[in-house]
Amino acid sequence: GLLTNFQTVKKQVRRLKELEAGSEAGGDFENYTKKEQLMMSRQRDKLSKNLAGIKNLTRLPGLMFVIDSKKERIAVNEANKLTIPIIALVDTNADPDLITVPIAGNDDAIRSVELMTKSISDAIVEARREAPIREEVEETESYTYSSDRGAEPEGEGDKKRKRRPRRRRAKPEAIAARLKTGGDEGGGAEEATETEQEG
Repeated sequence: GLLTNFQTVKKQVRRLKELEAGSEAGGDFENYTKKEQLMMSRQRDKLSKNLAGIKNLTRLPGLMFVIDSKKERIAVNEANKLTIPIIALVDTNADPDLITVPIAGNDDAIRSVELMTKSISDAIVEARREAPIREEVEETESYTYSSDRGAEPEGEGDKKRKRRPRRRRAKPEAIAARLKTGGDEGGGAEEATETEQEG
């Protein structure tokens, strides 16, 4: 899946961007042989065919909009695994319990799909227009202080807390082997075997 396997997909997108940058005029691919250039060109075409729509996707989406939740059940299941909210046009043949915000409607009719996608896209465009304005207002009106004095003393924030070393426990097989061979100095192994036999 695209969402549950996102780290691998990001590597493929990075490779696609490298291939596109290298194939441009004056790119790095001029140093390769014709056969290598052809192989890289084919790889670029294949990756572009599969990943062109998500080339600029740098992180998991915050929301998913689905037209036919029954047909796109794999995407819905992946989003549910990753707790990504889902808005979906739900027909009578689909399960609305899998969807965060179900919209009852016919997902087969072109007019209803067009109406829903147009209203969602208009809402996205409007929200993007308002987003920069909202960020500017938040920047001018917000004041934060890290302590009562208004600033953190120098040097205190740079200290990192040291982690205690992890305790390693011996495997039962190693303990038994050590007890059999008497590897402990001072007779501790014999005492341990005697207490095990008594208990």
